[in-house]
Amino acid sequence: MPPDSLAPAAVVFAVHRHEAAADWDALLAALPEPQRQVLATAGGRLQRWAVVARQEGRILGLAFVWRRPLAAYLKLALLWAPGEAALAGDLLRAFERLAVEEGASVVKLEQAADFPLEERALLVAGWRPLPAPAGVALEDLPRGWARPLLNSWPSAAPSYYRQTTGMTCGPCALGMALEHQGAAARLQRRDELALWRGATTISAPAGPGGCDPFGLAVAAMKRGLRATVFLSSQEAVLLNRASTEDKRDVMRFVQSEFRREAAELGATVQWRAFEMAEIGAALDQGALAILLIDEDLMHAEGGPHWVLAHGRYGDAWLVNDPWVDGHLGESWVDGSHLPIPERHLDRMCWYGEPAYRSAVVLRPGAP
Repeated sequence: MPPDSLAPAAVVFAVHRHEAAADWDALLAALPEPQRQVLATAGGRLQRWAVVARQEGRILGLAFVWRRPLAAYLKLALLWAPGEAALAGDLLRAFERLAVEEGASVVKLEQAADFPLEERALLVAGWRPLPAPAGVALEDLPRGWARPLLNSWPSAAPSYYRQTTGMTCGPCALGMALEHQGAAARLQRRDELALWRGATTISAPAGPGGCDPFGLAVAAMKRGLRATVFLSSQEAVLLNRASTEDKRDVMRFVQSEFRREAAELGATVQWRAFEMAEIGAALDQGALAILLIDEDLMHAEGGPHWVLAHGRYGDAWLVNDPWVDGHLGESWVDGSHLPIPERHLDRMCWYGEPAYRSAVVLRPGAP
């Protein structure tokens, strides 16, 4: 048979893992510059994979995938299949198979302007758009999509808002809750900073600080929500964030005032470490929970951090995390509807030395 009549070799899909350094470096060296730059930008603690399609050794396209440590999702950050919609579909399915193998319960993707698949194809494949984030010009963002791998997840979930400062995670978590429970309009930056001014209590190592649980509860109750505060220490908290005794003294005073005001407003206070089961049961009944976590386990930097838990999915909790490591390649798609297995979130929900835990459970106000 003449050589030009031979059938083309089959397309082969292979998974490359970032932790296999030599293999990863060889892949980067073989890619065109634009795709190489995307893979090289992502960093920090992100776990990274590339699903590569080859034919006779030639790279035809790839799916670049990552997730945060301890999270139960994989995100498709780049789908590159130049001029080949069918290949793009094959790479998308290969990415989903990888997610199942890695134990993910949710897959996500970012749909930038050059995404090679039409929205209709994503809808047919079971993908659904994530709720559009608040506080930003949507034309400046990639569109986010998600597909649950276990079953359908809760449809009524808070819209996402990314914090604009390093000190406003608590106000952003509260703002998302206020909007979702009908106590405020969609969060904007002026609202983010107004909530921070009303709830801030601490002095950060450099510059202004963040919020304690009672400050967040007071801000929530003044806007019509009911609040239950869990705190396993009756001492002032987050004092390790202040650099002098004078600053710690101010923190103690501000926190005592928030505690007094919360009592006057009728907050329920539980001076103990919460159990994940009781917070989860509250979520199942429509409550939302602002959780204090040690972000060192998930982000590129450590420290106290507030996130908003809004539902449960399989053995994971769905969380809106106001902070994303944009300098490492993350976007709002990573922080929205973030599934974290309960065993990992339970571990994150201890902060400090000695460790304590805190949560603010929010429900709509009495009719």
